[in-house]
Amino acid sequence: MTEVAVDQKKTVESAASLYFALVGELELRWFADRITQLPTDTNWQALARNALRDDLASQQRALTSTVAKLSESPDPATMLAAWRERYAPAIARLKSMIEEMKRQQGTLDLAVLSVLLRELRSLA
Repeated sequence: MTEVAVDQKKTVESAASLYFALVGELELRWFADRITQLPTDTNWQALARNALRDDLASQQRALTSTVAKLSESPDPATMLAAWRERYAPAIARLKSMIEEMKRQQGTLDLAVLSVLLRELRSLA
């Protein structure tokens, strides 16, 4: 968050608050938990799961940076409001996908989580 704060000319506190607000807004903790639940019966499955974790962390950072640059304000709520306004359709699509996945029983597979990650990437 220090790098994001410096890059976007925000305080570290503001960048960190924004980061955690986005985690809540997009249910990224739920997403991370689904990645953790992926089976790792083989070395390749373990590598794939780790790659998804890394990608999620990178997208969280990129998304925080993107949202921070949409507003001159240091206030995370103001930055989020500008982001919601600009990306409303994409945000709604991702949230709808997450809700659909939550209704499914059992562990989500690599393919589904990869698609969700791709949607998240489109927001960043």
